[in-house]
Amino acid sequence: MNIQDNIIVLGKIPVTAFDFTRLKESGTQIIGSGLADCDLSIKYQITNQEMVLQNILNTSIYKERIVVVPEWLYKKYLFFETLDCMPRFQKLETYNFDVKTLSDEALAMFLACWMEYKNIYLFGWDLENEIEKQMLLSIADAHPHNTIFYVRKPNPQKIGIFNSVDNIKVVDYNEVREVIKNA
Repeated sequence: MNIQDNIIVLGKIPVTAFDFTRLKESGTQIIGSGLADCDLSIKYQITNQEMVLQNILNTSIYKERIVVVPEWLYKKYLFFETLDCMPRFQKLETYNFDVKTLSDEALAMFLACWMEYKNIYLFGWDLENEIEKQMLLSIADAHPHNTIFYVRKPNPQKIGIFNSVDNIKVVDYNEVREVIKNA
């Protein structure tokens, strides 16, 4: 897996059945949304919620991560060394999205797209939440140059909601393992 082309975004649903060891060894960057709680080598953690930020800043597991927050939170907590200010996402304005009301998952996806990685592997995104599902479709529409791989547990049932979206592919853990193995 070419680390310059690929990034992983962790949503809010815990991913327990996938071993990220090989990805950690390859240096693939990982963005955690909100309190994505795991022992992975996550480079970036992103949130727009003050309570979540306080939990992150007070928990040792997050000490080695760059915590990306909107400007209003950054100004309030800028004395913390691990804090970084969220870039201005031009596409947010086009779609009339407000950085204060977006989910941490959506912000993590916007950050991955803004960083211009070719392939975004999305683990733990809550598709049962209709708002999050529509948000993912909007993000894909706003960033046609990114290929988003929605990664899920192996399941014989197909997900049809992405059939009309050219830059979202549904893959399962086994397919991602093959890509990693062949890299």
